[in-house]
Amino acid sequence: MSQRTIDLMGRLSDRDLRIIADLEAHKMLTTRHIQRLHFPVWPDGHATQTAATKACIRVLDRLKSHGLVDRHDRCIGGVRAGSSGYVWHLSYAGDTLQRHRTGRTKRKQYLAPSTAFMAHQHAVSEVAVTLRELHRGGEIDQKYLQLEPECWRDFLGPHGQPVTLKPDLFFAYRVGDWEEYQFLEVDKGTEDLTKIRRKIQVYLQHLHAGVEGRRWGVHPAVTWLAPDKARTEALQSAIATHEALPAGFMSVIEASSFSDSIKRPKDGRT
Repeated sequence: MSQRTIDLMGRLSDRDLRIIADLEAHKMLTTRHIQRLHFPVWPDGHATQTAATKACIRVLDRLKSHGLVDRHDRCIGGVRAGSSGYVWHLSYAGDTLQRHRTGRTKRKQYLAPSTAFMAHQHAVSEVAVTLRELHRGGEIDQKYLQLEPECWRDFLGPHGQPVTLKPDLFFAYRVGDWEEYQFLEVDKGTEDLTKIRRKIQVYLQHLHAGVEGRRWGVHPAVTWLAPDKARTEALQSAIATHEALPAGFMSVIEASSFSDSIKRPKDGRT
């Protein structure tokens, strides 16, 4: 790491470093996501949404002037989203700094992503940000939150072959006396259902391998987030073709209902 970067680290605030760490973990975040995570509105922070957004943009612009972060040409939400829709990522220097802080040896590639990748990554980040907001607000007690690739699971398949399960996200939380462990699949309605069925089969193999039971004492449920009612029904039909799936192991909900669904203890328990 260059002497300039070392000197710069000494001038960064704890919040600056947390933003950099979040950009590493999420690969990319919109201005709005960063604002919600690090510049909350009253009672935790700023008096108004406008004030919080302006403060967030000032810090991001400062980090950009230091060469630590950059933003993609495309916005999430179209032109009318304005600066809140800017998509930010670490620069080469920011990645170098973060590797120095964490001990990570492999350099990350920051290539221009496709529109489909950005849309999917934004949807996954929306879930993760929502979970952290619910935890901060005391509505859930979040225990674990793992993004890709930390949430991926290597295991041995039915014939001893190595298999990797690649969920979009893993999280565990508590509501009252009820603890919930979940793998999450964020579906944008673009994946062929044949591929969906193959992934369901991998989830079933992973369940039979017993890896999570040994780790957590329970196997996580699998939740698919669908963009609309039609896709919800299509995913439910794909799941129904796997008769070997245990009852309650896999479910589908519309993405707009996610926040409400996790605040309700499962099976009506409290």
